[in-house]
Amino acid sequence: MNIEDLEIDDIYVNPYTTNAIYGEEDLKQFPTAIWCGTHKTTSRSLDRWFKKFYSRIRRILKKANGQTPVFMLYMMPNRDLGQYSKGGSKGFRNYKRFINLFIQALDDYPAIVLIESDSFPHLKKLVGTDLFDERVACLSYAINQLSSKTDCATYLDIGHPAWLKPEFVADLLTFLPREKLRGYCINVSNFVPVDICEQYAEHIWRYTHQPCIIDTSRNGGVYPVSHWCNPPEQRLGPKPQMIKSKSVDMYMWIKIPGESDGKQGGFPRAGKWSRDLVKLLKG
Repeated sequence: MNIEDLEIDDIYVNPYTTNAIYGEEDLKQFPTAIWCGTHKTTSRSLDRWFKKFYSRIRRILKKANGQTPVFMLYMMPNRDLGQYSKGGSKGFRNYKRFINLFIQALDDYPAIVLIESDSFPHLKKLVGTDLFDERVACLSYAINQLSSKTDCATYLDIGHPAWLKPEFVADLLTFLPREKLRGYCINVSNFVPVDICEQYAEHIWRYTHQPCIIDTSRNGGVYPVSHWCNPPEQRLGPKPQMIKSKSVDMYMWIKIPGESDGKQGGFPRAGKWSRDLVKLLKG
């Protein structure tokens, strides 16, 4: 698919997002990423999840009716390195099952596919370990298979500007078939203002000649924030829109506004919606 041909009205707005379910009229009108992953970790619970996953993706694609959905794949083994968003697949073999099932469900539908929030920047902590090799294998498999078997535009999550320096990102990308990606997504679930993100995207472009998608769901407030988990400074950033510059393809609400980072500050576990967080975002 050709990103340059898309306008923001071509991006699918999920009518079943948490903000639609809870009646947030001024938020539900905007497209957000559809996250594909689970906190379940036992073999039996994962088997049940996989059986439902294929049907869920097919329903979304049919409901989209020609519009382009945005998916965030989120099933990396040892996801979030055991922190608030832990879960994911049980090893490389199980991860391949996830990718294969997702591709089978996509068929020839166009989609924007974001690959594994935080998994790439976490490689910095894993250098020299077996987990590094496993993670590189998983990311490489996802990139190669999506590139060869789908009509998707794929973007690898590479973290946010305060996490990895662009030159370190470039070094880590040498372990992956990065030339098969459309580009990268940055600032996912984070709070770095747009101007800093755009400067970072420009630096990434100088190393890769590939553009970024910027998550603007929560980067409209005071920065830096006091802490990363449900900080009180978070505010809605710019609404989703196509940018189409050489270094930035679009702004997107990848993190669904109102969904928690984790059990801290009286908020629910990671991924659960909270009306109090929505109030924070609205200021």
